[in-house]
Amino acid sequence: MRKLLAAFAARLGLSRRATIVDPLQRKLDRMGLSQAAFDALAAMGVSEFLATLRQVAKGKDTRFAALQLPIEGANEAAVAVGAAPEGEGYAFQRLISEQLVQFLLMQKLVRLSPGEMADVVRIEGLGRLTGSGGAMLVGSHFGPARLVPPILAIMGVELTAIAPIDFQDLLAIEHPQGLRMLELTQSSDLRILAEAQRDLRRGRVVHSTGDGLRGGAKQTFSFLGAPRDFTTSYAFLALSAGVPCHPVFIRSDGEGQLALEIERPLGGDIEGGASADNTAALARDYVMRLEHRWRSDFGNVPLRSLQLMRNGWQKPNAPAPARKGLLGRLVPIRKPPSRRDRWNARWARRDYAPFWLSAGVPAPLVGAVADGHFRPGMRLLEVGCGQGENAFFAAQQGLDVLAVDFAEAAIRRAREKHGQSGLRLDYRVADITRPHAVEGSFDCAFDCGCLHAMPGSERDAYARNLAVLLEEGATFLLLHKLEPGESREGLEADLRRLFGAAFAVIEAGDADLGHAGHPQPAIALLLRRGAA
Repeated sequence: MRKLLAAFAARLGLSRRATIVDPLQRKLDRMGLSQAAFDALAAMGVSEFLATLRQVAKGKDTRFAALQLPIEGANEAAVAVGAAPEGEGYAFQRLISEQLVQFLLMQKLVRLSPGEMADVVRIEGLGRLTGSGGAMLVGSHFGPARLVPPILAIMGVELTAIAPIDFQDLLAIEHPQGLRMLELTQSSDLRILAEAQRDLRRGRVVHSTGDGLRGGAKQTFSFLGAPRDFTTSYAFLALSAGVPCHPVFIRSDGEGQLALEIERPLGGDIEGGASADNTAALARDYVMRLEHRWRSDFGNVPLRSLQLMRNGWQKPNAPAPARKGLLGRLVPIRKPPSRRDRWNARWARRDYAPFWLSAGVPAPLVGAVADGHFRPGMRLLEVGCGQGENAFFAAQQGLDVLAVDFAEAAIRRAREKHGQSGLRLDYRVADITRPHAVEGSFDCAFDCGCLHAMPGSERDAYARNLAVLLEEGATFLLLHKLEPGESREGLEADLRRLFGAAFAVIEAGDADLGHAGHPQPAIALLLRRGAA
């Protein structure tokens, strides 16, 4: 790889390392791409380059027909894993994820101003990185992922990127201002991680990859129905530095528009520091989000990843992984606790009393009753009821309440406290993300603390299932906390997108889920069933 990149730089006249040209020539020869065609692609501006790729994907530009080979290879791999590739948009997505194309595109993007970059790449969630504290970004081999660090640096993010190879250096491309590269080799893991941790504590954003084959601190998770090893170093870094950890994805929509998305933080319900369980739980949340991306946007999965999947996540000709030593042979791989396991363990402890339990009934819920949105006789569904205090309050106001939580220990505690109240109040174990887990129809619904603790991969199912349960015109009050450094506007926009297909926003305001001694900023959304 290093020789290939050096040869790429030499071919473009960007470097004096002109003696190392064979690796690139071999790659061009394998693709059947001529020197003249390569030079023509390298000389294009970014708009012309993307337009040319679109024509290649459509089969309408024969000058660069050799670039169709990665598309064909990806199609074969996709069919082998049960996908059904089709269409010009799909071909473009495959093409822009190809290694050589990414190098050419990086060479062009680093020359852009922030305004020009915004015309080429739509960036969502950038406001999540504008707080005073640091943040961890975990990237993936998905779409043209190598472009993420330079794009964010050009947009003004003070970024430290951890990578096995500094591509920009070997391509002789100048780093954008604010971008610091930490080249990770097996012998320097601990030193590099210590530097990254210091940068996080100084308020910088650190970018690393969560699904690579290199690096230590690996753990096995189920991915698309099969075991796969994932690194957990990024999770340890975020938890030990006390900063949020955001997944970041870059994708193509098939028409040449690139979108870079910084998602909500991982592990919204994790409490405490960088313990083994917390590190595994945060990593598991990332794996679930990555799996959701693969399932929902298969066109942006690169050929290399598809080939690795066909090979059982091993490099070609690599020996099967073996656990080292006697302990590795005797002790099975430890399965990390699920989100339900963690919540059950918390609610089962009699001393479990987080600050928000003593905050009382949230003011927006009291207001919804006072303003007539929740009226006596209405059938109310509370999602994620915990020990049931808010459901009990609503039942006292004359509502017929079903309160659900996926943690059996929480429902046991709620029934112990309020099960004999004589009110129209029922507590049941149910997971709102599972179809048909809750039966019946409801006039109104309430959520304080459930959705904001869910991984992104479960949110679509939450919104879809809730819409099925609510009558047309029903009201839904959602209280969703703001993570440190997260912008209120960005969160509200995310929630409007999530519920927009089935709900219209009536009111949006600020809320506090804590108390005077421990505030917890949040957003309150009042929605009505029925799309705007």
